[in-house]
Amino acid sequence: MTPGKEMRMKRTIKKQIWMTRDEAQSLKKKAKAACMTEARLMRMLLEGYEPPAAPDDRFYEAMEEIGKLGDDIEAISFRCIDPDMAWMLEGEVKKWHKLQADIEHRYLRPEKAGIKWQ
Repeated sequence: MTPGKEMRMKRTIKKQIWMTRDEAQSLKKKAKAACMTEARLMRMLLEGYEPPAAPDDRFYEAMEEIGKLGDDIEAISFRCIDPDMAWMLEGEVKKWHKLQADIEHRYLRPEKAGIKWQ
């Protein structure tokens, strides 16, 4: 089951657990760091995913700058008279947008943990 799949399933079973104060604080802190509820974090961990901590504002600012660079190169390519140069610039646009997507994928997607529960 993928992290988003549980959203499509109706939850009909309630589970309650007892924790120490330290465990409860740790769960709360980790859920907040991953920008999700404690329940969602626990469900993801049960499915074998380890959500990364959410990046700070600098990450999103950097992603915005990378996107702007790609857009600027694309705008320049539209004004370019030489078709070979325009084609080369379009290739650069694709590289910048792929870089942005790869970085976002690396830092925002949860990864499958190496834990085997079976």
